[in-house]
Amino acid sequence: ALSLFPELLDGVAALVTAQAPHGGSAIAHDLAHTQVQRSVALGTLEKLLRGSKHAVLDLSYSNRQAFIKRHPFDTNAVPTLCVA
Repeated sequence: ALSLFPELLDGVAALVTAQAPHGGSAIAHDLAHTQVQRSVALGTLEKLLRGSKHAVLDLSYSNRQAFIKRHPFDTNAVPTLCVA
């Protein structure tokens, strides 16, 4: 959110994330690139859990890297800690 809305930086003391898939998720990447798994898993997500397949597909490596390229985050703007 801070890379999309830099005006929020004044109200943020620090950014701490835990196990966040900043660069992408291996599971989302596999689902995005395998036809059978994609149709089964994403169909289940949408029909049974009433979720959005885009929430999963947005976490694939290629989509996350494209987002980071379009919206770079200056880690010097606010103290940042990523705990993995």
